[in-house]
Amino acid sequence: MHDFTDTQGNPVDFMLRAMALSEECGNVRTLVTQINRNHATIITTATQDQLETYRTLLSRAEAASEAERIYGSGSQLKLSHPHIRQLIMSGLLDVRQTMDSDVPALNLAT
Repeated sequence: MHDFTDTQGNPVDFMLRAMALSEECGNVRTLVTQINRNHATIITTATQDQLETYRTLLSRAEAASEAERIYGSGSQLKLSHPHIRQLIMSGLLDVRQTMDSDVPALNLAT
């Protein structure tokens, strides 16, 4: 795989920003997927500040995921958020399908 670090900066910064947007939108499904995919990379390459940010985000993601298990998949979506509205209008997010699906579990195996 090509290393884009020289041209893109620290990839952990991008990962954390993407996760923060998912959290801001209440898109728990995407947030959990992002964490599961990037956990090992973040843990092994992040700076101390990034790790602190990640641990805080991870704690909030665990709480949001638990809330979705209690209240249902998609229950945390902020439907009025511009990003969510754009995803719905573009067809990239189907709210009915999200609500009918299982809540993904955090899998932090490294």
